[in-house]
Order: sequence, then structure tokens, then C-alpha cells
Amino acid sequence: MALPCPNCGADLRFIEDYGRQYCDACGQYAPDGYGGGKGLNCPKCGGVLTFIKEYDRYYCHKDQEYASEDLGRAEPAPPEPEVQLSSIDDLLTPEPEPAPKPMETPAPVEPAPPAPAPAAIVETTRASETSPLEPPAAPEAPKVQPRQEPKREVTRPALVRDEILRAKKAHLMDLASAYDLETMGTKEDLRERLFAKLVDLEKEEERRQKEEHARPEESAPAAARPASVPEPAASPVEPPMSPIPVPEPAAVSPPTVTPPTYDPPRFEAPASPIEDSATIVNLPKVEFLSPPMETVAAPPPAAPEAPKVINPCPTCGRELSFIEKYDRYYCEHCKAYAPPVVKVVTVPAPPKVGKPCPTCGRELTYIPDYGRHYCYHCKKYAALEGKSEAAPSAEMEVLPPKPEPTPAPAPPPAVEIVAVRNPCPTCGRELSFIERYGRFYCYSCKKYAPPRPKNPCPNCGKELSYVAQYGRHYCPACGQYAPKELTAQILAARSAAVTATMAGGVAPPVAATAAATRTVTIPVHHHGSPGGAIGLAAAGIVVVLIYEFLWAMPVAFGGAPYVSFDPSNPQTTVAIGWMLQFIGFLMVGLAVIVGLIRVRTSK
Repeated sequence: MALPCPNCGADLRFIEDYGRQYCDACGQYAPDGYGGGKGLNCPKCGGVLTFIKEYDRYYCHKDQEYASEDLGRAEPAPPEPEVQLSSIDDLLTPEPEPAPKPMETPAPVEPAPPAPAPAAIVETTRASETSPLEPPAAPEAPKVQPRQEPKREVTRPALVRDEILRAKKAHLMDLASAYDLETMGTKEDLRERLFAKLVDLEKEEERRQKEEHARPEESAPAAARPASVPEPAASPVEPPMSPIPVPEPAAVSPPTVTPPTYDPPRFEAPASPIEDSATIVNLPKVEFLSPPMETVAAPPPAAPEAPKVINPCPTCGRELSFIEKYDRYYCEHCKAYAPPVVKVVTVPAPPKVGKPCPTCGRELTYIPDYGRHYCYHCKKYAALEGKSEAAPSAEMEVLPPKPEPTPAPAPPPAVEIVAVRNPCPTCGRELSFIERYGRFYCYSCKKYAPPRPKNPCPNCGKELSYVAQYGRHYCPACGQYAPKELTAQILAARSAAVTATMAGGVAPPVAATAAATRTVTIPVHHHGSPGGAIGLAAAGIVVVLIYEFLWAMPVAFGGAPYVSFDPSNPQTTVAIGWMLQFIGFLMVGLAVIVGLIRVRTSK
């Protein structure tokens, strides 16, 4: 059965030469290892899995993710039952154990004379119930427990921030797998998980150190308390027939009782069980009532202070790392650079104005020619100082000046929108037509407008190109042909223009005249005629040929020139020949210069 293509779903064909699956519909090979899932399908979509040898896992191209690690792996074999072997101690006969060593009772310490109450005296017997002559019972054989193999601790690689930043994705996936983290995702996702795990480990280490520091503090108060004297465990005995009478003391005011000090008991091992039983003496057991001692609680350990952050991140508040290469601070948690430090520059106060203008408040300039102060901002002179105004007459009632109403701000002038016939494509203003160049010019933008296409596309407005093979107009910008009706209109207008040009003096129809909006005069470029220069060059060449045939050629063959002006003086003939040659070359040179000038000059 053929496998489906992961791209189009068509059947794949196995190429034995390359050992890979090939899709004839897509024209390409399937991914390497596709279909190597041993018949396993994706548990989510049911597609074919691909076995990736580098990671020893199965990958689903349809879901674009790896399958679970347990998929396709054989279940581990059940552990073999361990054979319980009897130890050599079980095979040997147990030896009789010696009798337990008796414990001596410490001597009673007499209480202080002003004791508030007598201590109760109870007679006890140290005699052991079991006779030392009887052999001890045989001990039970210990049960053989199965051996438990110690768990092997898997050594995990240490997490270092610099190595995590420089490591490649394969190494990051190995680190994540070692710490039981998710190995899927991009490099940034893997780094974030490893950094979070590193922070957890650091917090765990700090907590463990705090507990270690707190343990000595807790053990110190316990060591300061007085150790309690262990009492020997006495076996239960029968009480004596007649108890010892104890006289009751007179009632005395209770004085302060100080707790007695005890010496630690000393134990002496007997020589044999028989000797031990012979030396047992019935001694009374004295119990003392001591006042209860108050337990002082240890002070709680002081909480460690949080480390101070010198350069906190403005986003998360953690410590920033300084990158010397870029001279900036970087936050490992936010994965971004901190904004540059803003330097506060103290702006000096503006200079004081010597003499302010009463209107605008700016500084006045003194004009010595007129002896007055002038404000260049208000464009007027300030009022003269020391001039007393006309005093009001007694008959006139002086009224306080009325406050001048503040004029309302004038509304902005309304911009009249005028329909523009030829708007500029940049600023929208009117274009001016330059007849000399046959183009439109914008005086606001200081540049020519792009030339208008003769046959614009009805969709994008760009120039259409005529394809003679199909008899249609094509737009390269839109990538499609223009309508057939538009092609017919363009061809009809072109044939009409050719017919009108051939007619010459025939007046155009009225409809065409009304439809025309502007007549454009296209200047025709004409050059000057080089006919005069050609004639001058021809005359010069003829003169040079005459010199060559009449003077130079006979002399070259060892004869005399064919023309002789003065037989007595042959030098005259040579001079005339040189003059003729010079004139011929001069005429040719002048003809070349005149011809070039005439060709370059336009009428």
C-alpha cells in the first residue's frame, strides 16, 4: 500500500536507488525518513509519522510537531524476581546471650534542711525476675529482606547563562531533556525555559543555605539547657508487707527551692551473672519534686536582606548586564536592551531684557540719531519718557478708562476649492503646458509632470502596448489584456489621424474640432545644408591631384616636372608646385570645418 504525500495527499512511489518516497504530483521527494514510523500513525490527526534519527523521535508533517517520546518504544521487560538466599547466620546454632548487665541506682541526695515537704520513699527491689542460672531463650532468626539496589543519580549538566546564550538548538534540547523540560519550540522558547529552571535552582540553593544557617542557631539554645538525669528502668516488684512510717513535719512557710545537682550515674559490669545476683541490695528509691523549668523559645532567625539592584531594568526591575561591545545595558529576562540614559542638561536662564518694549516685551534698541528707543519686532518707536500728558481740567469729570474688549481671533480664511483642469499629481495645482517641449510643468513643485500615456490602461492608467500577434492591447502593469472595444477605438482613431494627415488641406469635421481641447504644435528639427563644404573639399582634392601628377610623380620616377615656368631657374617651378599643394590641403581642411558647422547648425 502506497503512503500518502504529506503535501498534496497523492500516492507516493518508492525509489529504490535513493531509498526515498517520491510524489509524482508534486514533483519532489518526501522528507527523509517519511514513513519510517513502523506503521505508526499520528495520535492527533492519524497521518503518517516520520522517524527523525538525529533526535530518535517521530515527527508529524501534517501537525508540524513531534509525537510523544513514548510512542513506538517497546515497553521495558518486567524485573526478574530476586532469589532470597538464607544467610550463613541462619544456618549456625545461636549462642546463648549473656544476662543483661544490672544498672546501679545512684545514691539519694539529701534535700536542703528547710524542705517544704518530705519526699515520698518507696521501697523497690532490684532483683531480676529471671534467674541468671536459667539459660536465655534462643533468639528468633532475623527475616531475610530483599536487597534494594541504590538508585543511580543521573548527573545533570550545569546550567550556565553564557553557555545557554551561545549554545545551538541541539544542545539546548539536550539540556531541556536533562532537566525534564519541554524540548519543542524555537531556540528562544528553549532559552526561556532553561533560564526559568536556572532561577528556580538558584532560589532552591538560597533556601537550603538559609536552612543550614538557621540550624546552628536552633541547636545552640538546646545545648544550653541542663541535661536531664536518666533514671534506670526498674523491673516491677511486689511491695513489702509493712511500709515504713514517715513522720509528718510541721507546717512551715514554703521557702525557695533550689534544684539539686546530680552526678551522672556510673555503671560497673559484674564479673558473672551469679555474682551479680548475690550482690543485689534492696535500696529505697527517692523521688524529688523539682519546680517546672520554663523553656525559653529561641529567637526566630533574621530574614536575609534582599540584594540591592544597582542598575534595575525599567520593565521588570531586575539587574541589567553591561555589554561593552555596544556600550549599552541588556536585560536577560526581557531579552531587550535598556533605553539609553538620558542626560539632563541644565538650560541657562534667558538673559534679562535691559529695556523691554511695552507692547511685545522684547528688548528695545536705542537710536542715538533720534534719541529714542526702537522696537524691531513692532516696527515702531517707544513712547518718550518724562513727557507729562495734558492734565484734565477741573470742570471735566475724569472717568476710569474702559477695558478694551479683547478682539476674537479671526477665523482662518476659507480656502476656495477651484476645479483644476490639469492638476499636478504631486501637489494638485494647475499645470502649465510648455509648447517647446510638449510637456506640462508645475511651478510649485519645480519639475515636469510625467508624460501622459497615449493609450492609457482603463484599470491603472499606464501605457498599453499593442501585441500584433493577437491584435490586442496589453497592460504589463496589470498583467492582462484590454477590452476588444478599446483596441477597436484606438485603431480607429489612429487611422482617422493618418487619413487627416494625408488629406492635408481638407478641413476636419465639426465633431472632431469640438472634441479637440488643445492644438499642440510639434517643432520640426532641421539642419543646415553641407553642400558648400562638399564643393570646397572637392576643389581642394582636385588641386592636390594636379600637383601630384604634374610635379611629384615625374620627380619620383627620376624625370623633370612636366610644367616648367622658367627653364633657366628650376627653383621657381618647385616653389609653384609647393604653393599649389598647400592651397589644395588648405581647401580640404576648410571644407571639413565648414561642413561640420553646417551640420550642427539648425534652421
